[in-house]
Amino acid sequence: MTDNEWLQDANCKGASTRVFFIYREDKNQRQRREAAYTICRECVVRQECLDYAIVNNEVGIWGGTTDKERRLLRRHIDYRKGTINNVSGFSRRRPLRDYSPNR
Repeated sequence: MTDNEWLQDANCKGASTRVFFIYREDKNQRQRREAAYTICRECVVRQECLDYAIVNNEVGIWGGTTDKERRLLRRHIDYRKGTINNVSGFSRRRPLRDYSPNR
C-alpha cells in the first residue's frame, strides 16, 4: 500500500474534521472525542493511520489516538535504527513551503 492508498479505505473519509481536532475550550469536546473514537474503532486502516500520524507528527485524533498518546508511543520507537522512518513503509512528508509575507 502506498503512502496515500490507505486513505481510500478510511472510515473518516468524508467526515467533518471538527470531530478529530478538539480544542480545550470546546464545550462539546467529550462528545467529539467519543465520535472520533467510534469512527476509528471500526476502521480497517487504523494501524496505517496511526503509523502515518507518528511518522509525520500529526495533531488531532489519528488511528484512535490523541497527540499525547502518540508522544508516548514515539518514546518506544528506536530512533537510532531509523525505525521511525519506516513504520508501515511511510516516509516523512515534505515540509510545507513557507508562504509567509516576511520572506
